[in-house]
Amino acid sequence: MLRAGLWNGRDAILKERLFGLTGNQGNHGEDVKESYFYLDSTPTHSYMKCLYKYPQAEFPYARLIEENRRRTRNDPEFELLDTGVFDQNRYFDIFVEYAKADQDDILIRISAINRGTRCRHAARAAHYMVS
Repeated sequence: MLRAGLWNGRDAILKERLFGLTGNQGNHGEDVKESYFYLDSTPTHSYMKCLYKYPQAEFPYARLIEENRRRTRNDPEFELLDTGVFDQNRYFDIFVEYAKADQDDILIRISAINRGTRCRHAARAAHYMVS
């Protein structure tokens, strides 16, 4: 199994998977509360590229749960952008590329780019692991 584990120097846990709400936590059912994009892929998935925007501020897990639970089905969903974690452009762009060289040979490139104006946590943000 191949996966990345990220840490921004502020969260109490490693970011190992996307965070989402269960059906009872969200006002519109299950929903992923992250900022990620699929950028490229071949039809066979022999090459894939995605982008994850990882906030440099502490990830607002509790706030996302509480605010979405408070809202009714008539209210809009409370998204990660609504929390303000990207307001000052302090985040990391994490690019992950997978390339399949052979049936049992998968290459992975992970790039972390600091988009913030300060480098205070840049060294720790690039900590990732593949397991």
